[in-house]
Amino acid sequence: HDCFCQAIRNIGANRTYSERVGLHKLSLFGKSPVLVEAPKEFFDTLSTSLKMTIELTGNGAASAKLTSGFMNLFTMAEAPSQALPYQFKTPYGDFQLLKTDFYTDSKDQTGRKINVRMTRNGYLAESLQKSVKMDEVNKKANAVEIDYDFQDPDFGRAFIGSLIASYRLMRRQHQSEQAASKISFLDKRIELLTSQLEKTEAG
Repeated sequence: HDCFCQAIRNIGANRTYSERVGLHKLSLFGKSPVLVEAPKEFFDTLSTSLKMTIELTGNGAASAKLTSGFMNLFTMAEAPSQALPYQFKTPYGDFQLLKTDFYTDSKDQTGRKINVRMTRNGYLAESLQKSVKMDEVNKKANAVEIDYDFQDPDFGRAFIGSLIASYRLMRRQHQSEQAASKISFLDKRIELLTSQLEKTEAG
Protein backbone atom coordinates (compact mmCIF):
# COMPACT_ATOMS: atom_id res chain seq x y z
CA HIS A 1 0.00 0.00 0.00
CA ASP A 2 2.84 2.39 0.87
CA CYS A 3 4.52 1.65 -2.48
CA PHE A 4 1.29 2.41 -4.32
CA CYS A 5 0.84 5.70 -2.43
CA GLN A 6 4.41 6.74 -3.24
CA ALA A 7 4.00 5.77 -6.90
CA ILE A 8 0.84 7.91 -7.04
CA ARG A 9 2.68 10.90 -5.57
CA ASN A 10 5.60 10.49 -7.98
CA ILE A 11 3.50 10.91 -11.15
CA GLY A 12 0.68 13.04 -9.73
CA ALA A 13 -1.90 10.30 -10.32
CA ASN A 14 -4.07 11.80 -7.58
CA ARG A 15 -5.17 14.28 -10.27
CA THR A 16 -6.86 12.64 -13.24
CA TYR A 17 -7.19 14.85 -16.34
CA SER A 18 -9.86 14.14 -18.94
CA GLU A 19 -12.33 15.77 -21.30
CA ARG A 20 -15.60 14.84 -22.96
CA VAL A 21 -15.69 14.48 -26.73
CA GLY A 22 -19.22 13.60 -27.67
CA LEU A 23 -20.20 10.63 -25.52
CA HIS A 24 -16.60 9.61 -24.93
CA LYS A 25 -14.41 10.47 -21.95
CA LEU A 26 -10.82 10.86 -23.12
CA SER A 27 -7.83 10.61 -20.81
CA LEU A 28 -5.39 13.51 -20.94
CA PHE A 29 -2.65 11.87 -18.89
CA GLY A 30 0.65 13.45 -19.91
CA LYS A 31 -0.97 15.77 -22.44
CA SER A 32 -3.32 18.08 -20.55
CA PRO A 33 -3.14 21.77 -21.58
CA VAL A 34 -3.43 22.76 -17.89
CA LEU A 35 -2.09 21.37 -14.63
CA VAL A 36 -3.36 21.71 -11.07
CA GLU A 37 -0.77 21.88 -8.29
CA ALA A 38 -1.25 21.76 -4.52
CA PRO A 39 0.93 20.87 -1.51
CA LYS A 40 1.66 17.11 -1.53
CA GLU A 41 0.21 16.80 1.98
CA PHE A 42 -3.18 17.92 0.62
CA PHE A 43 -3.66 14.63 -1.23
CA ASP A 44 -2.79 12.61 1.89
CA THR A 45 -5.55 14.23 3.94
CA LEU A 46 -8.28 14.95 1.37
CA SER A 47 -11.54 13.77 2.93
CA THR A 48 -13.68 13.71 -0.20
CA SER A 49 -13.19 13.48 -3.94
CA LEU A 50 -13.16 16.85 -5.72
CA LYS A 51 -13.70 17.83 -9.32
CA MET A 52 -12.26 20.92 -10.95
CA THR A 53 -13.56 22.01 -14.35
CA ILE A 54 -11.18 24.28 -16.22
CA GLU A 55 -12.41 25.99 -19.39
CA LEU A 56 -9.84 27.30 -21.85
CA THR A 57 -10.75 30.81 -22.97
CA GLY A 58 -7.90 31.57 -25.38
CA ASN A 59 -4.84 33.79 -25.18
CA GLY A 60 -3.32 31.60 -22.46
CA ALA A 61 -6.27 32.11 -20.12
CA ALA A 62 -8.80 29.87 -18.41
CA SER A 63 -11.68 29.92 -15.92
CA ALA A 64 -12.13 27.33 -13.18
CA LYS A 65 -14.83 25.83 -10.97
CA LEU A 66 -14.40 23.45 -8.03
CA THR A 67 -17.26 21.10 -7.13
CA SER A 68 -17.85 18.27 -4.66
CA GLY A 69 -20.61 16.03 -3.35
CA PHE A 70 -22.90 13.60 -5.13
CA MET A 71 -22.65 14.07 -8.91
CA ASN A 72 -20.44 17.12 -8.16
CA LEU A 73 -23.51 19.30 -7.71
CA PHE A 74 -22.11 21.47 -4.91
CA THR A 75 -19.98 24.38 -6.12
CA MET A 76 -17.16 25.18 -3.69
CA ALA A 77 -15.40 27.97 -5.57
CA GLU A 78 -15.18 29.67 -8.96
CA ALA A 79 -12.53 31.74 -10.68
CA PRO A 80 -13.21 33.99 -13.70
CA SER A 81 -11.17 33.72 -16.88
CA GLN A 82 -7.65 35.03 -16.37
CA ALA A 83 -4.17 34.47 -17.74
CA LEU A 84 -2.37 31.34 -16.60
CA PRO A 85 -0.64 30.69 -14.30
CA TYR A 86 -2.72 31.93 -11.40
CA GLN A 87 -3.74 31.03 -7.86
CA PHE A 88 -7.23 29.58 -7.39
CA LYS A 89 -8.45 30.18 -3.82
CA THR A 90 -10.90 27.61 -2.42
CA PRO A 91 -12.17 26.47 1.00
CA TYR A 92 -9.76 23.53 0.70
CA GLY A 93 -6.76 25.78 0.21
CA ASP A 94 -5.05 27.46 -2.71
CA PHE A 95 -4.41 25.65 -5.98
CA GLN A 96 -1.94 26.70 -8.65
CA LEU A 97 -3.30 26.51 -12.20
CA LEU A 98 -0.51 26.18 -14.74
CA LYS A 99 -0.34 26.22 -18.53
CA THR A 100 1.53 23.44 -20.35
CA ASP A 101 2.99 23.17 -23.85
CA PHE A 102 -0.27 21.48 -24.92
CA TYR A 103 -2.15 24.77 -24.47
CA THR A 104 -2.24 26.55 -27.83
CA ASP A 105 -4.19 29.61 -28.89
CA SER A 106 -5.79 27.97 -31.89
CA LYS A 107 -9.54 28.47 -32.19
CA ASP A 108 -10.30 24.80 -31.61
CA GLN A 109 -8.72 25.05 -28.14
CA THR A 110 -10.99 27.87 -26.96
CA GLY A 111 -13.98 26.50 -25.10
CA ARG A 112 -12.37 23.15 -24.23
CA LYS A 113 -13.38 21.96 -20.77
CA ILE A 114 -10.74 19.99 -18.89
CA ASN A 115 -12.03 17.89 -16.00
CA VAL A 116 -9.62 17.25 -13.13
CA ARG A 117 -10.60 14.61 -10.58
CA MET A 118 -8.69 14.90 -7.29
CA THR A 119 -8.58 11.89 -4.98
CA ARG A 120 -6.91 11.06 -1.67
CA ASN A 121 -3.76 8.99 -2.13
CA GLY A 122 -4.82 6.19 0.21
CA TYR A 123 -8.21 5.71 -1.39
CA LEU A 124 -6.73 5.77 -4.90
CA ALA A 125 -4.04 3.27 -3.88
CA GLU A 126 -6.72 0.80 -2.76
CA SER A 127 -8.56 1.27 -6.04
CA LEU A 128 -5.46 0.85 -8.23
CA GLN A 129 -4.39 -2.31 -6.40
CA LYS A 130 -7.47 -4.00 -7.91
CA SER A 131 -6.05 -3.34 -11.39
CA VAL A 132 -2.53 -4.62 -10.69
CA LYS A 133 -1.57 -8.24 -10.04
CA MET A 134 1.91 -9.15 -8.83
CA ASP A 135 3.39 -12.59 -8.28
CA GLU A 136 6.75 -14.36 -8.13
CA VAL A 137 7.90 -15.80 -11.44
CA ASN A 138 9.01 -18.86 -9.47
CA LYS A 139 10.54 -19.64 -6.09
CA LYS A 140 14.11 -19.63 -7.40
CA ALA A 141 14.01 -16.54 -9.62
CA ASN A 142 14.68 -13.12 -8.12
CA ALA A 143 11.92 -11.53 -10.18
CA VAL A 144 8.29 -10.47 -9.96
CA GLU A 145 5.66 -10.75 -12.68
CA ILE A 146 3.31 -7.79 -13.00
CA ASP A 147 0.00 -7.80 -14.86
CA TYR A 148 -2.09 -4.65 -15.05
CA ASP A 149 -5.34 -3.53 -16.60
CA PHE A 150 -5.73 0.20 -17.25
CA GLN A 151 -7.84 1.87 -19.92
CA ASP A 152 -5.09 4.38 -20.68
CA PRO A 153 -1.91 2.47 -21.70
CA ASP A 154 0.26 5.60 -21.24
CA PHE A 155 -0.92 5.92 -17.66
CA GLY A 156 -0.45 2.19 -17.10
CA ARG A 157 3.17 2.22 -18.24
CA ALA A 158 3.97 5.37 -16.25
CA PHE A 159 2.32 4.08 -13.10
CA ILE A 160 3.97 0.64 -13.21
CA GLY A 161 7.35 2.30 -13.80
CA SER A 162 6.73 4.56 -10.80
CA LEU A 163 5.58 1.60 -8.71
CA ILE A 164 8.77 -0.34 -9.47
CA ALA A 165 10.93 2.72 -8.67
CA SER A 166 9.06 3.23 -5.38
CA TYR A 167 9.50 -0.44 -4.43
CA ARG A 168 13.25 -0.32 -5.13
CA LEU A 169 13.65 2.85 -3.07
CA MET A 170 11.65 1.51 -0.12
CA ARG A 171 13.56 -1.81 -0.31
CA ARG A 172 16.90 0.03 -0.13
CA GLN A 173 15.64 2.10 2.82
CA HIS A 174 14.47 -1.06 4.58
CA GLN A 175 17.83 -2.74 4.02
CA SER A 176 19.64 0.35 5.35
CA GLU A 177 17.42 0.39 8.45
CA GLN A 178 18.08 -3.32 9.03
CA ALA A 179 21.83 -2.80 8.65
CA ALA A 180 21.75 0.17 11.04
CA SER A 181 19.76 -1.90 13.56
CA LYS A 182 22.30 -4.74 13.40
CA ILE A 183 25.21 -2.33 13.84
CA SER A 184 23.49 -0.75 16.84
CA PHE A 185 22.89 -4.19 18.36
CA LEU A 186 26.52 -5.22 17.84
CA ASP A 187 27.79 -1.94 19.31
CA LYS A 188 25.73 -2.53 22.45
CA ARG A 189 26.96 -6.15 22.72
CA ILE A 190 30.58 -5.04 22.33
CA GLU A 191 30.09 -2.32 24.94
CA LEU A 192 28.56 -4.84 27.36
CA LEU A 193 31.30 -7.44 26.80
CA THR A 194 34.00 -4.78 27.21
CA SER A 195 32.44 -3.67 30.49
CA GLN A 196 32.26 -7.26 31.75
CA LEU A 197 35.86 -7.89 30.73
CA GLU A 198 37.07 -4.77 32.56
CA LYS A 199 35.24 -5.86 35.72
CA THR A 200 36.77 -9.35 35.49
CA GLU A 201 40.30 -7.95 35.09
CA ALA A 202 39.72 -5.52 37.94
CA GLY A 203 38.52 -8.38 40.23
